[in-house]
Amino acid sequence: DECSDGTHNCSQICTNTNGSFTCGCNNTNGSYTCGCNDGYYLDFDNVTCNDTDECSDETHNCSQICNNTIGSYTCGCNDGYYLDFDNVTCNDTDECSEGTHNCSQICTNTNGSFTCGCKNGYNLHTDEVTCNDIDECNNGTHNCSQICTNRNLEATRVDVMMVI
Repeated sequence: DECSDGTHNCSQICTNTNGSFTCGCNNTNGSYTCGCNDGYYLDFDNVTCNDTDECSDETHNCSQICNNTIGSYTCGCNDGYYLDFDNVTCNDTDECSEGTHNCSQICTNTNGSFTCGCKNGYNLHTDEVTCNDIDECNNGTHNCSQICTNRNLEATRVDVMMVI
């Protein structure tokens, strides 16, 4: 039994026959052809099975990233996405609703990422996550007639009456 004792030259499937063996054979009229397990292809020698690279030959069904493995493949996702339960589909991660963003005030989800914004009276710092107060009193954008007090929201008007 060449299959059991290891004297066969099959790279994958060995089937013992009377006085011989066959490699992953499919019986044909007066002959046979060899075959391989899923994820492999039969080499030109008709005996050796080689790994099929589903990623390179684009027979995979991954929505973003394909990683070839021996006899198969796995799917992965770009940053900002997660792999769905079907193990092939990538879905957007909503960093804003999950609280994984680093925005100091307003978070807006985008495909694969997020952007930060600020409330009225603030502007976005160059780090694109921190909001800085706009001092309307110092920059002259207030509409106060006398005293301007910056309150980290917007300039507010304070009317002062003088009694003599």
